[in-house]
Amino acid sequence: MAIKLGMTVVAVGMWLFTQKLLGRRQMKFKDSIGDLVHILTDRWSEYLNQSPRLANGMLISSSLVIDAVGVFLIAQTLFGTSVRPLLALLVLFTLRQINQAVTVLPTPKGMIWRNPGVPSIFVTYDVSNDLFFSGHTALAVLGALEVANLGGGFFTALAAAIVIFEVAVVLLLRAHWTMDVFAGAITALWTHDVISRVSPTVDAWIAKF
Repeated sequence: MAIKLGMTVVAVGMWLFTQKLLGRRQMKFKDSIGDLVHILTDRWSEYLNQSPRLANGMLISSSLVIDAVGVFLIAQTLFGTSVRPLLALLVLFTLRQINQAVTVLPTPKGMIWRNPGVPSIFVTYDVSNDLFFSGHTALAVLGALEVANLGGGFFTALAAAIVIFEVAVVLLLRAHWTMDVFAGAITALWTHDVISRVSPTVDAWIAKF
């Protein structure tokens, strides 16, 4: 009982203390979005804005990874034993489009988002205001979870690399705010967990046909 009480006091105390700190900080950004990650990486962002070839290379490589992940999820569904990957993908992007319909955020300063000259299956370069939440991050996390499910250290490392790369690219190119990335990752994790519980029932239903 004493330990639980102590944990409760510490938790409430930390909540109130951190809220007080946040209240002071937010006064600096009354008319704009304050993004600490953007502030810390501002020099890199400026360099990319002055280096169009490098920026285009990042756009192309990021899109290639996203396309590969999307194709992988579809292939896993078509040739695998479960509809889970595709079902999770559909749920994830339904949630994203709902958020897109109700939430519009200002584009980050210095955003680099243009057609780099290489076509993409899933990346829409003509849309730049679809910020919350990050589709790149969400798809990368969802795909990474499926890749990691293949088992082994190699696939686990590959899964981590996919997520780290996509997150770094969208933040450095200012294609997303940090909150977009965070929300995309959490939504993908939640979606994968829920669909993993539901998919066996769906698989059994499909098997009847």
